[in-house]
Amino acid sequence: MKTFPKFILYITILFCHCKSLAQNLVDEEKLRDIDWLLTEKVEYGFSGSVLISENDNVMFAKGYGLADREHNNHNTENTKFEIASVTKLFTVVSILQLAERGKLSLNDKIDKHLGNFNTPKNQATINHLLLHTGGLVPRGFELDYNTRTGFVQSVKNAPVESIPGEKYRYTNAGYTLLAAIIEEVSQMPYEDYLSENIFKPLNLTNTTFGFEDSLQNVANGYAGNTIDSLELYKTPEYVWGDRGPSGIITNVTDLNKFLNGLDNNKLLGSAYLQKMYSEQMEGEAYGFHIIDRPDIGKVLARGGGLRNFESQIAWYKIQNIKVIILINNHLRTRQPIWDGIEKILFE
Repeated sequence: MKTFPKFILYITILFCHCKSLAQNLVDEEKLRDIDWLLTEKVEYGFSGSVLISENDNVMFAKGYGLADREHNNHNTENTKFEIASVTKLFTVVSILQLAERGKLSLNDKIDKHLGNFNTPKNQATINHLLLHTGGLVPRGFELDYNTRTGFVQSVKNAPVESIPGEKYRYTNAGYTLLAAIIEEVSQMPYEDYLSENIFKPLNLTNTTFGFEDSLQNVANGYAGNTIDSLELYKTPEYVWGDRGPSGIITNVTDLNKFLNGLDNNKLLGSAYLQKMYSEQMEGEAYGFHIIDRPDIGKVLARGGGLRNFESQIAWYKIQNIKVIILINNHLRTRQPIWDGIEKILFE
């Protein structure tokens, strides 16, 4: 009878044991506690959908509160929401795809693709835009969002905030410029590029950029500072400049499919996927904020907020657990819900 060396046998047992632990981290008791937590939060204004997956398997997906307060229609796991800045992940993937295909380099100066910028703006690179270090536009400066040409020209005309690469300031304008670069390099409208290169390959049938006439099961968004003051707030009609930092409408199921497809190299090869997950500067990867928890490990986080919607992705990489939260108001329940779920999962 063939026998394993003791060391190999020990490693095999340890691997199987660790794999078993990873598979069982999200158990039925924790899921009951999470359901109770979310049900309780409805009384404090929470209204939305939550999905939790482990090792690419959906463990929990449920809606809470009302998608339509006037008609008493409830949110479900299939309800669609505006996801605000979570859209930036799709923009990042698009840029990295074009880089992987040799259509651009992350070190390209932006004027290579968008025409001449004055000094020092002509030193800004695609990498700077991805990391919010371009310094191209000061906070509060009014830009022309109506057309691509108008937007790019208004950025060129804006005062300089800082030398490219000198400092970090989170800004949507850089991601709108990335959308312009995607259109210029691919010779496709931004939304068509997303559809052909991300939505269709992953079969994201519940995901669109902007509102389409045929779109159904979309939550209404509500604005207000208290439950009693919530009022229906229709997002203004999308203009060209919404492309890049926001504008995608989807549900928790499709967002989970997007993250799974990304992680399984269906959108990017390993080298560029590693770039997306890696810390490019302190606390920042491409599209994700990086949180290093001593007790949990690396967390990739991406959130978004509008007057009428909130969204949050928390991806615990070591445990391969994804938490997706979509909310159809802005009562700031996102952070308490995320904190509560995390506490149940890991403490």
